[in-house]
Amino acid sequence: MSLKKIYYLLSILLMGSSLFFVSCNNSGDDDLLGDWEEGSDFNGVPRSESVGFVIGNNAYLATGVDLDKDRLKDLWYYNSEEQYWVQKADMPANAVARSAAVAFAAGGKGYVGTGIDDNGDELKDFWCYNPATDLWSKIADFPGSARYSAVGFALNDKGYVGTGYDDNGETKEFYEYDPTSDSWTEIPFGGSKR
Repeated sequence: MSLKKIYYLLSILLMGSSLFFVSCNNSGDDDLLGDWEEGSDFNGVPRSESVGFVIGNNAYLATGVDLDKDRLKDLWYYNSEEQYWVQKADMPANAVARSAAVAFAAGGKGYVGTGIDDNGDELKDFWCYNPATDLWSKIADFPGSARYSAVGFALNDKGYVGTGYDDNGETKEFYEYDPTSDSWTEIPFGGSKR
């Protein structure tokens, strides 16, 4: 495959993933396509396998892998009201650059962890971003196996992370993170590995 074709495919992928950062307005009509508005173009390097979280009305995009296949550990802030991007503090020097990580927001802070590094090693470390100070801090490691391509979300100011791939393939266990105690608890999750 030519380099030009690769850039074209990555551009299509980036444009598709940017739909995550546009707003939708339900005007009450029966239009199933919604009322999409174009937001500001992303200012960072093109990437795939990044993660995002939302605090208030603003979005954050972190990590990923660039066109040269290098893992990233930068963080970008999107102001949804004024529609602009600003780079924020990179993850700390002792945090590994990663892609295929997970992220969630809870209690006004963002959390990023797991993923895969440049050597192909799965990760289980986790980091907390405080937008008030623009600083990152290390939190308790994910208690399950090191993994990538897991899922993460927040509910009632607690984070939830599970599934994904580890050295043995697909996983299914799920964990709840409590920011007030900096602790993880395994929670029941039925069904098959995924």
